[in-house]
Amino acid sequence: MMFMALLLLGVSQNVMAQKVEYRQSQSRMLEPVQEVFVKPLVVDLQVLSETRQKATWPFPDVKVTEMTVGDVETMKANALYLTAQKYDADVIVAASFDIRTVKKGLEVTVIGFPARYVNWKVAEKEEDYKWIKEVYDLRTIKTYENNAVKALQGNQAKNSDNN
Repeated sequence: MMFMALLLLGVSQNVMAQKVEYRQSQSRMLEPVQEVFVKPLVVDLQVLSETRQKATWPFPDVKVTEMTVGDVETMKANALYLTAQKYDADVIVAASFDIRTVKKGLEVTVIGFPARYVNWKVAEKEEDYKWIKEVYDLRTIKTYENNAVKALQGNQAKNSDNN
């Protein structure tokens, strides 16, 4: 038994005497990066009519009981596209929608001002860049606010007296 204890002691000493090496190095890394910068384009919007225009589009194959919010948004986008095509426009300014059930499916009415993009040019003047910056800053703020609102939805405080 004593022999066994001495043998274990010798093996453990041998294992502890093994040399362990560790090395870590770090260097600064600068990789070549390709970036593309495109000069912004600015364009004027020519409204084609001084009065609002109206177009109604049928969607007869829609099953109202099986629709999702995404389906409604898709129908609105399709109706908006068809309205722009009808008036030979690039965009419908201040578009509003009326969606209602009919005997077969739904119909979507689009009301707005048809308009075309005209006078395309590369932004060169300081005034062009000034308003572009304002628009992008505003989008950033709106995105932040929308995300904050979404984060708070469904997290209303609950009154312990009502539980």
